[in-house]
Amino acid sequence: IVNKQVLHIKYRTFEGVDINWVLHPYYIKEYNNRWFLFGLNNDIEGQITNVALDRIVSFETVQDVLYIENKEIDFDEYFDDVVGVTIPAANSVEHIIFQFTPKRFPYIKSKPLHGSMKIIDEEKCIVEISVIPNKELISMIMSFGNDVEILSPKWFREAIKEKIDDLAKKYSTCAQ
Repeated sequence: IVNKQVLHIKYRTFEGVDINWVLHPYYIKEYNNRWFLFGLNNDIEGQITNVALDRIVSFETVQDVLYIENKEIDFDEYFDDVVGVTIPAANSVEHIIFQFTPKRFPYIKSKPLHGSMKIIDEEKCIVEISVIPNKELISMIMSFGNDVEILSPKWFREAIKEKIDDLAKKYSTCAQ
């Protein structure tokens, strides 16, 4: 990043698939004990790609590609509207309203879900965040188990319900 060098990165997915990218690196960020590299992907015009550093198999500098400087994205603000590091293609901010159990609510108050969190009703343990829904948000919600309920928007509530239904199916028969 400092030397403004284009990189050829060989990346291996968790499924074992190798992907090769030519990346113009711009920023490194840690989330959930994993480091990510963000940069302009030469293969997808104008798209910022994030790469988990621990999934990089190898990398080398590319000498015959001119480095494209970042002049559009302010990475100090880039993650303001998300939980985590994934910026979905459909990236509109949603106002998501949660209701927590009284036993979980003090934890949520002391460690807000997101910088935009507002307490809507303290007695009913209802909070709101304004974010772009992504996989990290869904993982966070699922980690609360039955201590949380999504009240709105309806489409997001239904998306979480589908995940819970899929999970319930996995546990509906006893494993031997």
